[in-house]
Amino acid sequence: MNFNDTNFEDILIKTKTKKVIKSCMDQHLLRSEKNCETCDKSMYLQISRQYIDKYAWRCLNTTCIAYRKRTSIRKDSFFEGFKIKLKKLLRIILYWSDNLQQKVILRKFNISYTVYRKK
Repeated sequence: MNFNDTNFEDILIKTKTKKVIKSCMDQHLLRSEKNCETCDKSMYLQISRQYIDKYAWRCLNTTCIAYRKRTSIRKDSFFEGFKIKLKKLLRIILYWSDNLQQKVILRKFNISYTVYRKK
């Protein structure tokens, strides 16, 4: 997925979430690696329904007290704190970068200002 493509929104809509996440990692918008804050071992990217993007980092070190603990893929990134799916958030940023008014963006994506703003 090329972030500089003129049809970026169309590509974004059709692309699976995992590929969007991978592209964000390739562009250094999301971490491509994460270490457990407890044991400092590498965490693994896994499917996780409890997170909005359906993926999370997970510690699989059986000797760690945080074994199987999950961490958001958005932690320590620009995307942390937003309550919007990553694909939708990237589309919103695209419209925002085209200087579209905030109220128009909110209406287009059928979201409230509370959801739109970063926590």
